[in-house]
Amino acid sequence: MSGRNVGIVVVSLAVAGVVVGALAVDLGPAAPLVDSVFDETGTDVDASGGDDDGSSTADSEEAESGGSTGGSDDGSAAEAEFRFDVRNIDSCGQTCRDVTVALTNTMNDTATNVEVSTEIYTGGDEIWSASQSFPAVESTETKTRTKRVDLGYLDAAKVKQNGGEIRIETTVTWDGGEQSFTERRKVA
Repeated sequence: MSGRNVGIVVVSLAVAGVVVGALAVDLGPAAPLVDSVFDETGTDVDASGGDDDGSSTADSEEAESGGSTGGSDDGSAAEAEFRFDVRNIDSCGQTCRDVTVALTNTMNDTATNVEVSTEIYTGGDEIWSASQSFPAVESTETKTRTKRVDLGYLDAAKVKQNGGEIRIETTVTWDGGEQSFTERRKVA
């Protein structure tokens, strides 16, 4: 068998292995794999960055609302500079959601050079990330953006393999500060 034919066989076997693996964990097109990447119920929000043991420290009002008033970079929820809320979630496919979020500057001053970075993890593996920059966010101003969270079948399989548990970490940095928001959700 020539080297070219061996390469084709190896690639074919790899593709077949991925398809068989996906079907083995029930990832076919008809499978309800991920009900929602950002399910609006059962949300745990941790504005202070979370505990090392993975538990959330959000109070019940924040956890029920799905939003957070946040906390400062020293973990104090009393000094929230920004509020971060999930406004809307629309399905764009079996493992895809268009998520609309709002970031509000709750400080008395304009925040400059604002960067919002979000990562989604399952079982310690990062499965999605995005960032958004703003030159300035005025006091009490709200910036609203929609991002597409589209997981591939392999990342969706990781979520399912980890009991449907994901951790969403959003960090807001600006000239003079940083604030983190953490949410844990069961999505599958």
